[in-house]
Amino acid sequence: MFYPCPNCKTSPTPHTTLRERGNMALVRCQRCGTTHKVYHKEEKKREVLIPTLIHKHEVTEKKTLRYPANLVLNAGKTYSVEGENLRITKIENLEKKFVERSEAGNISRVYAVSLDLPARIKVNISEMGKTASYRAEVPRDQELGVGQVWGLKDVNFEIKAIRTTSGVIKKGFVKADEIRVVQGVVTKKRPVGVLFWRR
Repeated sequence: MFYPCPNCKTSPTPHTTLRERGNMALVRCQRCGTTHKVYHKEEKKREVLIPTLIHKHEVTEKKTLRYPANLVLNAGKTYSVEGENLRITKIENLEKKFVERSEAGNISRVYAVSLDLPARIKVNISEMGKTASYRAEVPRDQELGVGQVWGLKDVNFEIKAIRTTSGVIKKGFVKADEIRVVQGVVTKKRPVGVLFWRR
């Protein structure tokens, strides 16, 4: 950026921005090394209103949210908009076509999942050839790992496999946010924790 330097006293010289706060910036002249403050007009950022369908487990809530017009939204990415933590699942452009990414100013509707609620995971527990299925609510940043023992309802089970959004894993740990299904077997081992279950 070019700013007038108080030491060089010539036409604007190239400067390096060291720090910015609001409409004030601390800059260093690249010609003489002088550090000084500069003030610039703060541009009002243009925003657009986009209808956003937010999936919250069994409920879908429709809101009209404000997005910066030049923000590029990507399906699969997470965003914080007006206090809502969202993962975009679909983007509908002005031509009513679904796209993977688009600038907010070219979007007619956004479909998203709320990340403010716990992840809801299907848990299949096998015992002597029979399988019982449950739904567990787990904090999204909680890691579950193959080989771990957890309690659910009145059963302790060992995780044998985890189906994620990208495939099946048979070793390692995965955040609950990425898990779709946990496969486990009943065990008498002591659990590392208890999962909250829903009918």
